[in-house]
Amino acid sequence: MKRYIHNLIGVLAVFGVFFSSCEDMENEPLEIQSDIYVWDEDDYTGDNARQWLNFIYSFIPAGMDRFNGQPMEVLTDDAIPTDRANANWSVINSGYSTTNMFPLEHRKADTYGESWALLYKAIRYCNIFLQNYEKVPWSDWEEASYHANEARALRAYFYWLLVRTYGGVPLIYDKVFTMDSPELRTLQRNSFAECVQYIKDEIDAVKDNLRLYSDIGERKSPDEKKNSFAEGIDSNWKHVRKWGLLGLEARMLLYAASPLVNGTGNAAEPWLGYPENDPNRWKEAADICRTIINTNQFILEKDRTRLSRTTVNGEVLWMKKGQDGNALYGDNWGYKNSPMGSMDMGTWAGSGRPCLGQTSPTQELVDAFPMKNGKSIDEAKENGEYNPQDPYKNRDPRLTQTVFYHNSRWLKATVDISEGGKDNNSINPAREGNRTKTGYYLKRHLAENEEDTQFGKTNFHSSIVSSWPVVRYADILLMYAEAQTEYLNKAQGASIINDELVYKSIEMVRQRAGLNPYTLKRGMSYDQLIKLIRNERRCEFAFEESRFWDIRRWKIANDVYSKPLHGVKITKKEDGTFHYDYNMEVAKPYWDDRMYRLPIDHNEVLFNPNIVQNPGY
Repeated sequence: MKRYIHNLIGVLAVFGVFFSSCEDMENEPLEIQSDIYVWDEDDYTGDNARQWLNFIYSFIPAGMDRFNGQPMEVLTDDAIPTDRANANWSVINSGYSTTNMFPLEHRKADTYGESWALLYKAIRYCNIFLQNYEKVPWSDWEEASYHANEARALRAYFYWLLVRTYGGVPLIYDKVFTMDSPELRTLQRNSFAECVQYIKDEIDAVKDNLRLYSDIGERKSPDEKKNSFAEGIDSNWKHVRKWGLLGLEARMLLYAASPLVNGTGNAAEPWLGYPENDPNRWKEAADICRTIINTNQFILEKDRTRLSRTTVNGEVLWMKKGQDGNALYGDNWGYKNSPMGSMDMGTWAGSGRPCLGQTSPTQELVDAFPMKNGKSIDEAKENGEYNPQDPYKNRDPRLTQTVFYHNSRWLKATVDISEGGKDNNSINPAREGNRTKTGYYLKRHLAENEEDTQFGKTNFHSSIVSSWPVVRYADILLMYAEAQTEYLNKAQGASIINDELVYKSIEMVRQRAGLNPYTLKRGMSYDQLIKLIRNERRCEFAFEESRFWDIRRWKIANDVYSKPLHGVKITKKEDGTFHYDYNMEVAKPYWDDRMYRLPIDHNEVLFNPNIVQNPGY
């Protein structure tokens, strides 16, 4: 089906929308209802209109099965698909094009979701709500006002996702086009600067008119047993609110200050970024992060494995609700990613099935995690603290939370990734597509189930797919550290960074991670500190869709993708010990500079020649 912009923002029936239960914000729609029904002049509770808004929340991306059933990290240096028949390999080997769209956003209805199509669809839903919600005789107009401001906030967020992906895009503001609107063939891309300013203005307009957060004491998780699903209390946790929205603004401004879009020197194509270089842009991002930090409304959860297994905790500023349970476990993250020797013991066919182990983290990612004392692997090698034949001893605890490595514990069993081992059974051709290609499997977003006999939906709190942190406090801390360091260096010429809050922000993340000592020496050089911050982001946000965008905004893709990716080959010796060989190349990703931005759907450009395609496509 062709998805022209008139399809994206016009073909959706003005008089209909899919609805789900009013209890949940993000369930798939169950039926079609008429415009009169939605904007019902007798609906004093506003339930029908509220369902419309709730459906809009479903368009928030939620990591996990983002790209051909896998996380985005398979398109970075952090992981590769386990099954070489997976369609991701075509992107790894040859990039993406206008005719074979890169399916970035979450699957919706009949499509994996071209980001352009889905996000303009979401924007249209926002505009329809804003045009019609006042027709409803709300018994609580304060509630109605909250909803209207949420719609504007969500619209701003969807525009940001478009801008991050493509650069400047057409701004349609409050308009709701019909399918035959002639204006659809005249729309042009707004500049990157215009888009950023519009998003900022929208955020400023609504930020103080959103719901308040509950008290931090009500949100933070109780300090109970490690594997507890206990969580705080916040009846409005699903709604966008001020600090979560400002956290997203900080993320946008950090991107806008970055090398990719700041100082492009290209005034003829203003949708690609700012032609001029202004290092003061870093300060805007730093200031917002500092403001959030100074509210003292957020903490770093003591147990970071809870972050995607609870819906209310002290660290998450904004959370997307996970999908509800499915008896067949068709989207079960544990089934898809647990080592191939594990069994899904849910209700599938009444018996269970071998797990897929579909994602293989790379040796490059594993080596990014420091030692538990905070020293990098390179530093530890120099002083003899790191033994490559006992590689996982005394490592950053986040490594164990992120990947399954040889001799990990899972479901009361030892993970055996040695050649011919139960989790790397190369002698079984039928399971070849499930066998790790790197010597590692993905563990991130799974519960700590080492000593449980089976996994199921309880691994993900109350849902099959985990709730997804849209923005959390650790990101605020590391964004502040990065933005302030860049500002001090680029705008003020500081080669030595002495900002105390920069160091404390990084230390808070390292302390929660379990590094000991977690403290940093003061007076680090700019180069040292930026290298450290970037690595902290890689470890802390592994498989949270950070690395893909960080590589691009830092404009380091030529370096990252020019090197082969590696895994480890583990063989059992006659004495029962194991030998680790790190010379195994598993992939060399393709890169072309055009890939810093994604292509606009070819059909869109054909429909409206005024939509200028991104360079190189």
